[in-house]
Amino acid sequence: MGCGSSKTVHQRKAKSISSSSSSSKSHKKQKKSKNEQYKNYQKPVTKEIIINLQTLQQYIFLEKQIANLEAENVVQGLEANKKEFDVACRQIDQLNSQPPTPGDDYDTALENHNRVLSSLQAQKLHLEALINELAGEVAILQSSIDTRDDMLEKLFGGTYGSTLEDELEDEYNKASHKLGHVKAFSGHWEAAIVYSKKSYDQMSTGYSYWVNANPDKFPEHKEAMAGGAVIPQQLQLVADARSWLLAATTNLTSSVRILLDTLKVQIPYCHPPELDTLNKAIHHIFIDSRTVDRHHHAGKVYYSMGTRAGGLVKWLETVQTKNIQADLDQAENYAKKCQAALRAERLKLIRIQVADKIGAEALAEFDKAITEGNTETLKTSFSDAAFQANSANTASTAFSKGLKKHASVRLTNVKEEEAQTLPEDKPEAKTDFEVIPLEQLAAQPTRAQLYGEMFALIEESQETRKKLENIQDSEKSRQNQALQARLQSRRRRNVDKQ
Repeated sequence: MGCGSSKTVHQRKAKSISSSSSSSKSHKKQKKSKNEQYKNYQKPVTKEIIINLQTLQQYIFLEKQIANLEAENVVQGLEANKKEFDVACRQIDQLNSQPPTPGDDYDTALENHNRVLSSLQAQKLHLEALINELAGEVAILQSSIDTRDDMLEKLFGGTYGSTLEDELEDEYNKASHKLGHVKAFSGHWEAAIVYSKKSYDQMSTGYSYWVNANPDKFPEHKEAMAGGAVIPQQLQLVADARSWLLAATTNLTSSVRILLDTLKVQIPYCHPPELDTLNKAIHHIFIDSRTVDRHHHAGKVYYSMGTRAGGLVKWLETVQTKNIQADLDQAENYAKKCQAALRAERLKLIRIQVADKIGAEALAEFDKAITEGNTETLKTSFSDAAFQANSANTASTAFSKGLKKHASVRLTNVKEEEAQTLPEDKPEAKTDFEVIPLEQLAAQPTRAQLYGEMFALIEESQETRKKLENIQDSEKSRQNQALQARLQSRRRRNVDKQ
């Protein structure tokens, strides 16, 4: 059973995929489509597992199902969305307990308070739906792992098939856990990029409307505007500018919330006080549109925030490309190698048991099923799906191509009824804000600053990338020693015969 190893083979360990797996049973709501996707699998009700060709085929199916669910990162996705859900709940509670008080700019504070509260409540509902769906998939994953492990336990008599299988499973569990955390961090970072890019585009459109609403463009009504007269054509341009700018600040606030509150990362641009200044300017936009001076002053605020939003996008993408993506690629590569090594060792051990307990004919059928499964799995395997999702050159392109249904992004868009400018009054092109040169971009954070409490985990992953090779080399050395011992014994017997 030990495959030439002199090391003690340990009892097989039960695997719990996450600390939240037990609590996930309370999340009963699952989408029908997802259940139908896995309708071919039903966990056996009987306690006794009979090892035959049918159960071996089910084992192959379970391995594929487990690989697919692990590729979707459902465990860490559930934990990450729960974390973001908790942040949203805390901020909602804080806003409800600290409403604006009458005083200077009370109207501005109240409008901003209600808008942020509404956005958070919508995000909370969105996250709650994701959590319910992911909890169901985590339950399916845990059930599949339990059934597969029951089969392996039956095959190997309650122990690991070999010391190497024990060590490889432990290393793969660690690698998978680390990969899940890096994926979750990267997912939040990419969400912040999407929110920021959307905000930048909306701010550019809003600013273009604002430029066209300049009183200088209505010379015959300029004095009347200063006295408070309403010019319908200008009023509509200002209203459209306000709609686009409100959507922009809502999305930018979501990005900043993810970075500061969920990831605990310090950012160089678009801090909360800057967002407050932008919100005040938007609140007074109709008054600021009456005179050239106030229009110019408000325009400087919008333009400055547009430039800084663009700087935030570029900074986020640079950090993603140079730091996070490299860590993600390394974690994926290592988890892929660990998974392949563990699978190869298990299949080797299972083939021995199949030949011994069921016979050569069953072994041939098992090998055929494995070959057919490999052909299909190569197209959608654990590692391939991850690499396809991250094959683009930039983080934003990768995310837009690999955006999955579990993404927590919920963008704020301008409603059609809020943008009713006549075609002839619409800006010919969006305004391009001044671009912050790459060499003048804020310095990238150190890895410790970037990952914070996750830094030790990421560093450990860096240090143990060669652990798999050490495990396999150690096993080869043990097998070689056992072989040399057998050869030496044969030599002694030959000498004794002479």
